[in-house]
Amino acid sequence: FIEQGAVTGSLIGAGHNLDLQTRSELILLFARFAGRNGGSKTGINTRVLQMDTASDVMTQTADALFGGSEGFTQFLYTSFSLGEPERGESLLRRFYKEFYRSFEGDCFEPYKQLLEQHLNERWPKALSRRNSLFKDRTIQAHPWLALQAACREFAVPKSHMRRAIAGDDVRSMSVQGPKRESVLVWRSDVIGLKVRLADSLTARDAAKYLGVTKKQFGQLLQGGYFTHNRTPG
Repeated sequence: FIEQGAVTGSLIGAGHNLDLQTRSELILLFARFAGRNGGSKTGINTRVLQMDTASDVMTQTADALFGGSEGFTQFLYTSFSLGEPERGESLLRRFYKEFYRSFEGDCFEPYKQLLEQHLNERWPKALSRRNSLFKDRTIQAHPWLALQAACREFAVPKSHMRRAIAGDDVRSMSVQGPKRESVLVWRSDVIGLKVRLADSLTARDAAKYLGVTKKQFGQLLQGGYFTHNRTPG
């Protein structure tokens, strides 16, 4: 790859036009994070400098870069174990930020697509517009949402959301941030909740759902705009 620029089976196609320096920097980046003990903040992975570990590190690096989808996916699972939340998440965040910002060509898209798929499947945090490196479809497909963001996006009153969480109708988890704890909810459960609420809303919540005042809602009700309504009880 360094000498000729192409490797059979690599996610990087033969017509990539990457120069020698870029190819070398790509290998160094992957080598820094390869394996469960990778993740040096700068420079080279010190295990590359030791005879008893150098071969293993470079083999994992080669598998990640040139082993196709399977090789890169295995690199993500091995190097960024999310079973160790603090270390795994921190390493993965550092890797993808440096990878995305340093390697922007179209030839890197297959890796980025697999990485974002991995995030959707494994990342135990919410994604939002602040994650500007990722594609919109990745953010929209992510299963975890911050509670307040979910209430806004699906127009579900927070009181209903909290009752649904308490009743185990919406899966949730608490995540400790740098300053405070936040609650995440499972997107598909929220969608189901919205459907149920649309079938049965109080006048107050229906007005909020429609974005009108209580007076305006009353006028709509009296005007016969709603064909199904019933008295509580």
